[in-house]
Amino acid sequence: MSCRHNALFLHFSRIVENFWTKALCQLLPDNKLVSVYAVDELQWLLKQLTPFKKVIDDYGLIGNVQEYVQPLVIDRNTSSCHTEVASHSERRSLLGFRQLLSLTIEVLILWKILCEHQFHVITGLLSIQTRSSLAVTSLCNIVLSGQQLCADLITCLVRHYLGDNAATTVLCKELRDCCPSLFSVDDANTTKATEMIEEVRHLPPCSARTEILSEAVKLLKMGIQKISLPMICQLLYEVDYVEGIVDLALERAERDDTRLLAVMAYRNYCGENDVFAQEAFARRKDAYKCIIDTLDRLMNDQKISSTADLLNPSKDLIIRKVLESKDELANVAIFKWLLDNDFSNVVLQSKSPFLESFLHRCVEEGGSSRYLDLLWRFHERNDDHVKAARLLYQLAQRETDAFDIQRRVAYLSQAAVCVQSAGPQVDKDIELHDLVLEIRDKLDVAQIQLAARLAKLFSSSY
Repeated sequence: MSCRHNALFLHFSRIVENFWTKALCQLLPDNKLVSVYAVDELQWLLKQLTPFKKVIDDYGLIGNVQEYVQPLVIDRNTSSCHTEVASHSERRSLLGFRQLLSLTIEVLILWKILCEHQFHVITGLLSIQTRSSLAVTSLCNIVLSGQQLCADLITCLVRHYLGDNAATTVLCKELRDCCPSLFSVDDANTTKATEMIEEVRHLPPCSARTEILSEAVKLLKMGIQKISLPMICQLLYEVDYVEGIVDLALERAERDDTRLLAVMAYRNYCGENDVFAQEAFARRKDAYKCIIDTLDRLMNDQKISSTADLLNPSKDLIIRKVLESKDELANVAIFKWLLDNDFSNVVLQSKSPFLESFLHRCVEEGGSSRYLDLLWRFHERNDDHVKAARLLYQLAQRETDAFDIQRRVAYLSQAAVCVQSAGPQVDKDIELHDLVLEIRDKLDVAQIQLAARLAKLFSSSY
């Protein structure tokens, strides 16, 4: 590397050496997050870095960006081969340095702005997990890989001034001018959308209110991967726009797994050893969690107010929108939530194309008889009486303590009814005819066992 290259890196390192590997804030015992550096200290650091960057730009010490993106084409037979490779490597290194310097300045400016607007108050809007993470993150890590942390901080900063349009306008302009990498057009759209959501708090239910919220969600979708989804969903919940929560969560899940790695791994039972599939699963799960958390909150609010289930249209709306979507894993998440909350009837009534495969998967993975029970009911509702009969027969044959002889008789009786409903198909299919005979034989035996048991219980009671 040339002396110029090394000198630029050396000068930068001397400026930031006392800050680079240290955390920018600390968490106090009362969980308040405070900045380690005051505004004047940050200002001093910026006064060193900003002129340094200006000199580099004014005197072309790094050169034209286009030089760094040109492919390196050299003749390996010439004596200048090694020189060309080294020169190209240095140019790429200098381009990386320019980006590093610019981003460092932007992060420090953002930090200074946060300190000027009561740092501890702004960071108080962060989640506990994010606050804990931020407290141990160095300037180096924030610059190199902390874009999400910066996005969360900007979101909290803007949220702090929601309702004050003048303040948010000034803030957005300052962020766009000083931190263009950290506060993009998508971020500006997010800010505008957040203001729109706050605006409808004071509006009564009407078409205009719904239209504003719909437009806000459209703006949020543009930068869906940069927004703090839980925070936005919280705002939408507060203004009772749960369909927006579903739209954003499904959009986030789709954008976070554009190659459908999680979906393919789920369908093929092969995600355990695939790191990329696992990461896609985790990202999708985080998105779906916003929907599930909303449903849980609706249920809790309903319990507190003692409202009947029929009077909870928001819950029904969320479930319907997800089950009508083409997102299989979102459907699965809702199925699980419904079953965990004893809404099996809602599961069976759904028209989701993913329900049968979900129930089959649960049975194959060794799920309880509950899933077999749901599966035969599913087939019966869809007039597939033969499949329902086979599953009922399978249920009755299970060796389990989950149900007694009375339940076995009920299953076999229902299986016989399902077979009868199959009509002429029984006479044409020899295998099915044999199944009918087996069901009847087993039913006769089970009924005798049940009668004997009841007689024994009756006699022992006297």
